[in-house]
Amino acid sequence: MLVVNLTFDFFPGGMERWIIEFSKALKKRKIDSYIVTPQKFNDFLLSTNGVDFVFLDCLITDDGFLNLFPYSFEASKKCLELIRNERDVILVVHKFKDLPAACLVKKMANVKIAYVLHNPPFGWLISPEGYRSYRMDFSRYVTEYNLWKKFINYVDYFFSNSKWISSLYKKFEGLHAVPLYAGSDHVEQILLNNVQRKNDASNLSKPFILSVGSFEPRKRFDLLLKALSELKSENYQCFIVGGRRNPTPYIELSRKLGLESKVKFFSKIDEPTLFNFYSNCYFYVHPANHEHLGIAVLEAMASKAPVIVQNNGGVIELVKHEYNGFYFRDDDVKELVEYMTLFFNDKKLRGKMASNSKKQASKFRWDHVVETFLKTIYK
Repeated sequence: MLVVNLTFDFFPGGMERWIIEFSKALKKRKIDSYIVTPQKFNDFLLSTNGVDFVFLDCLITDDGFLNLFPYSFEASKKCLELIRNERDVILVVHKFKDLPAACLVKKMANVKIAYVLHNPPFGWLISPEGYRSYRMDFSRYVTEYNLWKKFINYVDYFFSNSKWISSLYKKFEGLHAVPLYAGSDHVEQILLNNVQRKNDASNLSKPFILSVGSFEPRKRFDLLLKALSELKSENYQCFIVGGRRNPTPYIELSRKLGLESKVKFFSKIDEPTLFNFYSNCYFYVHPANHEHLGIAVLEAMASKAPVIVQNNGGVIELVKHEYNGFYFRDDDVKELVEYMTLFFNDKKLRGKMASNSKKQASKFRWDHVVETFLKTIYK
């Protein structure tokens, strides 16, 4: 079998890490796997060793929608070169913009298309504020959605990265998608290599809270900052590790709330430092709402960190309430403060939930993902 992963754009985010680890896991099963993408990325927080990339030469404009057309033709050409005389070929797409390229190949060669559903293209129906906040051109968003509707008719297999995502596509589009879930490169390293705590006194002089995610409005770091401003404990720090977007709005909010001395923002850190943060935090907070899965949550769990998440989206399939963490009601700052206070004051509870977090994380391994994928394809 030959598996070709198409991805229109590649940034150091959760979805891209998912694609990389999926490709690695396939290769461990002796399945040829490639990632076809424009060369638009520089450094990652993860290693891409062992992954075969095929980089495209296509026009890059300021308008991502216009990039779709040169990308589709170039990607389809590269795919046809990879396929050659292969009979058993699966094109795996992860974004709407990859579908045209996959469909072009399908018209010219005997291939199957598998679509791994991540962020819904009908997101405004779920969380209007969260999606519109970073999708300013709403009319363009609707145009993309209508194109997506036409191309999905060519898809042979639908997968998703959580039951929640599957339920949304079933509800709004009538599609049946098999949940794959996933770990990440960090989860595998932490679980298999037993990454140990390595205290760095210069950075970790006080108990600290950790939160990881891109600096996008939908990640809701504003909720975390508001909760911190109401937290009565004085002896703590909070590290917010982000990327992709500018953290300035959150830095300004932090100053407005009088949290300059307590909150530190990181736009980019290396892998050992991130592991150190995961392993040494008192607990991990993921304030995002309607998160499709939450790889950072899983990484924190693998590092034996108790977690607090919003009671919605795919993260509640990872976290068991009162077992390895807590859910707080949608945007409920008061309840978030209550759970953070509980973790600060109860060392025994933190220790118990820390152990349970690692047990829970071990259920989400890449060998399970690939096994589910292959069973569905061959069935």
